[in-house]
Amino acid sequence: MSIWNDFANVQENSDREYVRPGQYRFSVVDMTTVQSKNPNTPNRTYFAVSFRTVTSDQSHTPKNSLRSWVVNLDNGKIALSNIKQFVCALVDAQAGDVDQATMETLCGDEQPAAGIMVDVEAVEKPTRNGGMYTRLRFSHVSDADQEQAPFCT
Repeated sequence: MSIWNDFANVQENSDREYVRPGQYRFSVVDMTTVQSKNPNTPNRTYFAVSFRTVTSDQSHTPKNSLRSWVVNLDNGKIALSNIKQFVCALVDAQAGDVDQATMETLCGDEQPAAGIMVDVEAVEKPTRNGGMYTRLRFSHVSDADQEQAPFCT
């Protein structure tokens, strides 16, 4: 019996962390929707984006480090509004131009957004129940800056 039996079914252990407060330029690695693997929330769906850090003002987020932004789609209009703001900034579109077809394409197998950069400002905000969360604001990176971007290796 080989140690590699059933290796095709092993899940990758990701070194991606969530985005913490700071100023960043990220390059999209991939975008997708995923179902919760938690048995307590089996029907929960998330929108997830993986980023590679291009620049950062935070020592805990060095160049080339991977970060994730995950949005719980159970949060309805608030979640969808945050996602729309991200996509509009990413592809330099108006809100009315981003629709279901756009999202299905961006999250599909082809991953056309991979490599596109976006600027991110992350700040901590209080929740209604006294906790804290990190709010991300996205800004478009110009085509000229996209072309002159330092490649992450």
